Amino acid sequence: MRRLERVLRLLGHTADGVIAADSQQQICYWNLSAQKMLGYTADEVQGRPCYEVICGRDETGAVRCHPNCQVRAALLRERLPIDCDLLCKTKDEKDTWFNFSTISLFPSRKHGPVIVHVFRYAHQRKLVEQAVQDLLRVAGRAEERPTQLVNGGEMAASEECLLTRRELEIVSLCAQGLSAKEIAARLRLSPFTVRNHMQSVLGKLGVHSKAQAVAYVFQRGLLPPAVAPE
Repeated sequence: MRRLERVLRLLGHTADGVIAADSQQQICYWNLSAQKMLGYTADEVQGRPCYEVICGRDETGAVRCHPNCQVRAALLRERLPIDCDLLCKTKDEKDTWFNFSTISLFPSRKHGPVIVHVFRYAHQRKLVEQAVQDLLRVAGRAEERPTQLVNGGEMAASEECLLTRRELEIVSLCAQGLSAKEIAARLRLSPFTVRNHMQSVLGKLGVHSKAQAVAYVFQRGLLPPAVAPE
């Protein structure tokens, strides 16, 4: 068990959340990053079933964390580490996507296997993926819209969806994960101007978030080359 404790302490110093549960699925280790991500302290979850705390669901809404979950069954059979995305509910009742990598450790026959979940944020990526899938389904029911070159930039041809070259540059930088402040510095604009451009993009595309805007132009192949840093 001392060896196991050393391994968990080593893992626990990473930026990823780390949760360990014994063979009865009761939590026996919970690092500070797990507390920051899910909101629970180690004292609040110690000894509780991991499936009651994580409450993971998949893209269809099906519950994946339960007493006889597939992850536990696979790891008890000593299969390869498992990687999956789960939608979890934090302590403040906020649904958040995380990517989990799960392994099993066997410290001794007496204590049985210990299941270790190492996880990190995946919320923004999942929102973009879901927006892309939604738009692909919509595109599959509609005719493909032509594109045209206007002012040296490629943009959608429909009257309700004409993006300027500057707007496409800003969407492209959003796709790289840059904030409004970072985009403003890259393009030598004010953050206020960048936000105004994004509001214009959302209105033209008829979407409600930057992730949906990125997915829209990505699906239609309209993203310009990445804007090079100064």
